[in-house]
Amino acid sequence: MKLSFDITGMGCAACVNRIETDVGKLSGVGEVNVNLLKNSMEVEFDENSLTIGAIEDAVKAAGYGAKVVITERVSDKKKQIEKRESPLERAKRETKAHKDRFITSAVFSVPLFVIAMFPMFGLHSERLAGVLILTELLLLMPIVAVNFKLIKNGLAKLFKFRPDMDSLIALGAFVSITYGLYTMYVMMINFGKGEPSHNPHLLHNLYFDSAGMILTLISLGRFLESKAKSRTTDGIEALLKLAPKTARVVKSEAEVEIVDAELVERGEILLIKAGETIPADGKIIDGEATVNEAMFTGESMPVDKKIGDTVTGATLLMTGVIKIEVTAAGTNSAFAKIIKLVDDATSSKAPVQRLADKIAGIFVPVVIAIAAITAVVWLIAGKDIAFAVSAAVGVLVISCPCALGLATPTAVMVGTGVGSRQGIFIKSASVLETARKVDTVVLDKTGTITEGRPKVIAMYSGVGRDITPGREIAGDLATELLTVAVALEQQSSHPIATAVVEAAHRVNVFSEPVENYRFIEGRGVVGDIGQKECYGGNRKLMKDAGVDVSDCVESELKVQVRGEVPIYFARGKQLLGMISFADAIRETSAEAVKIFKKNHLNVAMLTGDNERTALAIAAKAGIDSVIAGVLPDGKEGEIKKLQSDGKTVMMVGDGINDAPALVSADCGVAIGQGTDVAIDSADIVLVRSDLRDAAKAITLSKKVYRNIKQNLFWAVIYNIIGIPLAAGVLYPFTGMMLDPMFCAAAMSLSSLTVVINALRLGKIKL
Repeated sequence: MKLSFDITGMGCAACVNRIETDVGKLSGVGEVNVNLLKNSMEVEFDENSLTIGAIEDAVKAAGYGAKVVITERVSDKKKQIEKRESPLERAKRETKAHKDRFITSAVFSVPLFVIAMFPMFGLHSERLAGVLILTELLLLMPIVAVNFKLIKNGLAKLFKFRPDMDSLIALGAFVSITYGLYTMYVMMINFGKGEPSHNPHLLHNLYFDSAGMILTLISLGRFLESKAKSRTTDGIEALLKLAPKTARVVKSEAEVEIVDAELVERGEILLIKAGETIPADGKIIDGEATVNEAMFTGESMPVDKKIGDTVTGATLLMTGVIKIEVTAAGTNSAFAKIIKLVDDATSSKAPVQRLADKIAGIFVPVVIAIAAITAVVWLIAGKDIAFAVSAAVGVLVISCPCALGLATPTAVMVGTGVGSRQGIFIKSASVLETARKVDTVVLDKTGTITEGRPKVIAMYSGVGRDITPGREIAGDLATELLTVAVALEQQSSHPIATAVVEAAHRVNVFSEPVENYRFIEGRGVVGDIGQKECYGGNRKLMKDAGVDVSDCVESELKVQVRGEVPIYFARGKQLLGMISFADAIRETSAEAVKIFKKNHLNVAMLTGDNERTALAIAAKAGIDSVIAGVLPDGKEGEIKKLQSDGKTVMMVGDGINDAPALVSADCGVAIGQGTDVAIDSADIVLVRSDLRDAAKAITLSKKVYRNIKQNLFWAVIYNIIGIPLAAGVLYPFTGMMLDPMFCAAAMSLSSLTVVINALRLGKIKL
């Protein structure tokens, strides 16, 4: 069982690592993925050995909040929809909360900062010192109040020995406030002793302004970060906005009921008018229309639809009025599956992200240790407590595991959003890391390189004479050949069978009853027609049946050279003739192959066709390497053979027989018009049946991974440089120390930089 949870209280990658570790320890848990960007968790677990409550309790015990997300439930035989807050809605809510917190903090921190500067400009006296202390303390209190949750959670996790980013900030603010209170009491004691002359100097050590500015700058950073992060959900949100809100359900000829689109069920009849979004997947049973399918295919030109054609939910009806019978709705619709693909991709993790999370898990304790060592070293060096405290606080607040945690998910979310807008749906973040390494692309022929809709080209008699060199079908021999062919092939859903049936019906040749029909894999079909066993298939089938095909061999060789597929038909031991078929190459296939080669990728074609036919098709597509005559169960072996030679293989296919190869390949790509089995087996789904999109997927993966590396570099280099500077490594040489307020600003900027860099992906062109 796999469920989603909303998580609250996370601040950095250390939180992610902690939650994944604690939940992962539970008995019955298979896989845990926590997403810092979306504040969500995906858990795969055995419901027989573990309850949802136990998972939520484990998260709470780690110091965070968890609530299972139920998107749909059935109660009293009536479907009820429980609305889940969308990523954009949550981002807007969090951004507003951070904005309000920052404004409140800024209102009080600005005068606090100004008053704290009085001693620097000589605006102080023994009598004024008490007033300044009280004023600074009063101004600090509202700032602490609006940021109290951050301080409370941070310290709580610290005391549980589970520190995170909030712990570093809370500890820095707490130390500053504590030392400020200590200084205030020293000044009050001086007043009591009658020694107020020491107090003006001690005003420099209050640190109330440092605590206030740290919290204010952190709240500013969180506000800007959340605002930028909300833009990373644009890809998903753009898809969600396409979902229709209502649907017209036809109850009778005169009655139409408007219902929530999410309540539509399979088998219902819907009425859709021009300008409306189609509520569910269905088949047109009345009317004609043009439909804009750009959100699925990326093609801006509308598509004409008539009775019998299928339509997809969330596409736009441009003109006409139609009635459709719903074939898939809710979570079973194509639109819902695409949303799930995008959501799953942004919730999953690339291997490099898991490494970053592990680093962040030990980062915070190490930083706390460095801060403590910094204070001790400066005290040993002869500096006063105020100096040591300032250096330690600077180390705490300048360090930033947030940037490490955001480096990968922001890039993945923006990248998958770019892909989804162009009809390229990536199932997981790890695919992006794998696809960039691909050096060999293996293409299935039928339905991938070609249209997948073969047509009858010519018919040949049993004596080698070309009966119909053109499209016309005539003569007794042709009629008998077609009669047997259509009788056998109408039992099959194979594209070649469909072509035979269509050709026969065009000339009013219809089938006869068939008994004992059977399919022989890799050879053809057999069945009894009129008390005689009939055959339809390749030369191997005819040889097994004892049928002499020598008169048609010359014609067979000719059609194979032209890239056509020859199929023999026989009644008993008598050869009736041969029909040749051709499957046109897609207009974009040759261009796609050129793009693969331009990117220094090896391209091979994998097909069950004989070598001559395969070579002819490959030549037209510009493919140099051909693996022909492969039975469906042999495709997987061919992929593994390439992998054993050290190749990183991308397999592109569309059929059920491609599924094992798609799974075995390092990166499996399913053409959008392919079977559900192929799509389920693939790592990347192309909505359009356009091989150029496979090349785009590789380009996208390279750009996303490059962005991830940039983000991780800046996150790491920032901490490598920032922490020593805050500790005062340059002080002995330059006399320069970083003020804690500057450290807080730098920390906020580091996270923001990572997010903004990821957002650049939104402008890339594939």
